[in-house]
Amino acid sequence: MFDQTFQHAPDELVHTEPHPKLTALQVAVHSARSKSSLQRAQCILLWSELGMHPDQIATIIGWSPGSVRNFCTVFKKNGFSALMPMEKGGRRHQYMTLEAERSFLRLFIARARSVGHLDVADLRQAYERTTGHSCSLSTIYRLVKRHGLSNRLPSAHKQQ
Repeated sequence: MFDQTFQHAPDELVHTEPHPKLTALQVAVHSARSKSSLQRAQCILLWSELGMHPDQIATIIGWSPGSVRNFCTVFKKNGFSALMPMEKGGRRHQYMTLEAERSFLRLFIARARSVGHLDVADLRQAYERTTGHSCSLSTIYRLVKRHGLSNRLPSAHKQQ
């Protein structure tokens, strides 16, 4: 019976390195460094090696059954790369690379120096012609800000 005053785990329960006979999934569970990576590894381990039902796995790891099914499907398609954390952020929907944007803006920067401000309407039309896609003004304002040119825009009270 467990003694309530026992403060430290016995030495045989403390693992510093994975056992050589462990499977790759068991090693992934053992070496998880975050809650999400542990949950992903546990999900696949319980599903593939123990044959547990997604409802049971969801209860154990704290996910919804649908998330378990979806993740198992991703694991079937992608293998162990599904256990890696997902990339977040970045420019996934760009019409131009940053370098192409810089070269595109060079003409407008030269014109802005002589006039004193950027003409947003002309910039938008040229951008739409170059990319072949229509865009909102917010796209142009983000483009200008991304390249540090927002100080070249006319102020709102001067436009009225």
